[in-house]
Amino acid sequence: SSENTAVLPTGWAVLEVPADYAFLKLQMADAVSGHSGIDINNCSINCVKLMGELLTLIDGKFDMQLLKIEGGNQTNVIAKWADAEIAVPKAQEEAVKAFVADFAVIMDRKYRDIDPDFKLTASTMDAPAEARALTAKDALLKLLDVHPNGVVTWLNPAERVVESSLNMGNFDEAIQEE
Repeated sequence: SSENTAVLPTGWAVLEVPADYAFLKLQMADAVSGHSGIDINNCSINCVKLMGELLTLIDGKFDMQLLKIEGGNQTNVIAKWADAEIAVPKAQEEAVKAFVADFAVIMDRKYRDIDPDFKLTASTMDAPAEARALTAKDALLKLLDVHPNGVVTWLNPAERVVESSLNMGNFDEAIQEE
């Protein structure tokens, strides 16, 4: 609903697809999810937040352009999926895929008891006919990093009863034409 929607000033630039760039689709899926007020104390993965973390790490290590990011289905449900499309120099493609695979192993170790079916993949995709790169990529990644996720206050900590929590349950980058 509109009361749960934030519209951020972002810019998209239409780019010529560089011949020396590869296009990758990053997919997170099958996290446990649940209601953001009831199940948030289970500490399961929020795929939107985790995708933001992964993209920030990739951006810090590689020459990444962010083409698309989306995830979750409802504002009051912990995001169980997220997808991103990125462009990187072809010379970095395999290193980025290996980086994502290593990140997936770390997340599996960290969350296997909570989110045993969680999957993270990076696959090569065809170059789009027209690629748009987010000009406000740094601001968007910072937002995903600083947005709180989890229990804010407990009504009864001993019984793990949540009083208030925050969650980014749905994220997409709807593009509005000027």
